Amino acid sequence: MLEESLKQNNYLSNEIKENISELVNTFSNKFPQVDLTNFYEKIKTLQIKKISKYLSSNISKYDILENTIYFNKDELNKEYDIKHILMYELLNVISSNGFNNKDEFLSLNCGFTEILANLLVGNELTPIYKEEAVYANIISMMIGVDVLQEAYFKNDPDLITNALQRIGAM
Repeated sequence: MLEESLKQNNYLSNEIKENISELVNTFSNKFPQVDLTNFYEKIKTLQIKKISKYLSSNISKYDILENTIYFNKDELNKEYDIKHILMYELLNVISSNGFNNKDEFLSLNCGFTEILANLLVGNELTPIYKEEAVYANIISMMIGVDVLQEAYFKNDPDLITNALQRIGAM
């Protein structure tokens, strides 16, 4: 299904499609329980664009409304593991930005996405969300990584809130 969806995408080069296919297959092998039906629809129209540092200071970002991954062209010249960054952004596409609901869990979401990207492809160079990953790791030790994974892939921040309330942390 992935290859069929990528074939329908007229915005991405064949090289980018091959990279995405490799990374998504890596993800599927590690997380076979995650339903990728919505992702397969999104990938048909996904775009990847370069933007100015004046539009985003981050190395990359996924805009869910435009279904576009943006890369800061000035940051691309710095020491980043591009495979890791693309995996990070594909995780945002797969999870529809995870459990980040109204930016309430933005740092936790960034950190958990960083942890997942590290788990899947590693990171040879500069970590992007190092501090956020530490915080996400602490929260996962408090409520369980399984709760974070379920909340992330189901886009349900209430699972985190409920788990924190159960242990008296809220």
